[in-house]
Amino acid sequence: MILIMRVQSTKEKVMNSFNISGRLGDKPKLSQDTKRATFSVAENIYYTDAAGEKVTKTNWFDAIAFDKTGQLMNQICEKGDHVNVSGTLEQSSYETKEGSKVKSYNFKVNRFEKVQSAKETSQ
Repeated sequence: MILIMRVQSTKEKVMNSFNISGRLGDKPKLSQDTKRATFSVAENIYYTDAAGEKVTKTNWFDAIAFDKTGQLMNQICEKGDHVNVSGTLEQSSYETKEGSKVKSYNFKVNRFEKVQSAKETSQ
């Protein structure tokens, strides 16, 4: 059985759009004020290297979902669930104590689908 849940914010449409399909690294963690949920999504990439060996590379994406989207993800999603998430990337930068500039990217989720639960995969 596939359970599909969608929550979409009413914010204006933007051109900055980012989509990931993968498995949750852990259950989304809801903040104490319940205004946001943080989680990681693993996306596997499969390819054959120059030696002809099949390779699997896993990319991890840290994400944050706000308000009702985050609350719903916390309620129905578990570690290992297959999800499709959509949102925007936001870049920020800061300077370390040593004076180096560091850039970071925040993935803000505004819509998600729970494609398959981890329990269904293990059966």
